[in-house]
Amino acid sequence: MSSTAAPTKPTTSAFFNPVRPRPFLSGRRGPFPAGKEALFRPCLFFGRQGASVEKILVLGVGNILFTDEGTGVRAVELARERYVFPDNVTLLDGGTLGMGLMDALLDCDVVFVLDAVLGGDEPGSIYRLTGDDLRKSVSFRDSMHQTDLVDTLVYCDLMGHRPEAVVVGMEPVDYRTMGTELSPLAAERLPLLLDVLIRELKARGVDATPRPSA
Repeated sequence: MSSTAAPTKPTTSAFFNPVRPRPFLSGRRGPFPAGKEALFRPCLFFGRQGASVEKILVLGVGNILFTDEGTGVRAVELARERYVFPDNVTLLDGGTLGMGLMDALLDCDVVFVLDAVLGGDEPGSIYRLTGDDLRKSVSFRDSMHQTDLVDTLVYCDLMGHRPEAVVVGMEPVDYRTMGTELSPLAAERLPLLLDVLIRELKARGVDATPRPSA
């Protein structure tokens, strides 16, 4: 009698943990839920060589008025400052828009959400989250936003197109104190978060070009 393999759990990875580093765990789920393939219209377009490529959204979210809750927005700013991205990659400061991000999410195949993450590791730890673990991301647990991003993705699903979602985030030092600057530790480790994003894009065949002044 053949045995059926047990279902795998959603992948959670912590990078650059100052206390107990964990190895990079790769893995992605398909963007299309079972039984919904016929409803989707993938947002693919053709590159210079005629090959179809994914439309990727890099979405920085969070409230820049509350110290490290602005981690995602500051990460997108740093990405724009240091790299030039190909045409199929869009960088967006999503702030605390919540449902206001629907159009952008419906227009992409994959969304990388940059955010503060409450994962329980040491402040400054860098994470990669997928599946059920998305709710460790501050913006996926309703924080101060209009609605959490999990709900927004559910509505995208109801509209017929839910992009694959991956969170790349950082454990905050302080996300409750009012202040427009990141904590010193978060600011110091922000380039490491960006390095993980660039590595994720590279794994999908996307090359970001460093700016000469970076």
